[in-house]
Amino acid sequence: MWVNKNRHHVLDAVTEEYISENLALNSNGTFFTIQKTASLMSKGGSAIVTTSFRSA
Repeated sequence: MWVNKNRHHVLDAVTEEYISENLALNSNGTFFTIQKTASLMSKGGSAIVTTSFRSA
C-alpha cells in the first residue's frame, strides 16, 4: 500500500493554522486509510507512507 497527500503553497505564506490543519488532515486520513485497508494486505505486508512539501 502507498499513501501520499500533499498540497502546494508559497513557503513564506504558510501559517501555523495551515500547518495544524494540514497535519491533522494528513495524519488522520493516512491512519484511517491504513486502518480500513490493513485487512486486505497479506500477513507481514507493509504500508509505505510518504509526504512532501513544495514551495511554489
